[in-house]
Amino acid sequence: MKKEFKLNTNIKFKKSHVCGSEVWEIKKIGEDSKIKIYPYSNLSDYELQCVKCKRNIQMKYQEILKKIK
Repeated sequence: MKKEFKLNTNIKFKKSHVCGSEVWEIKKIGEDSKIKIYPYSNLSDYELQCVKCKRNIQMKYQEILKKIK
């Protein structure tokens, strides 16, 4: 069963960020692609923002699944 991530939800990673936070907020799902992709397919990009330091990163769905608790 696939795990579904929605906008503005917090996810907790196994390892902490450099700032010490483990919590990231989902800001965008698949915004950079020209074609519409199912939100939790392994092709869609997610933009995440660190809750503590507000740093933005982009990550694929499969990478997120490996990193979450």
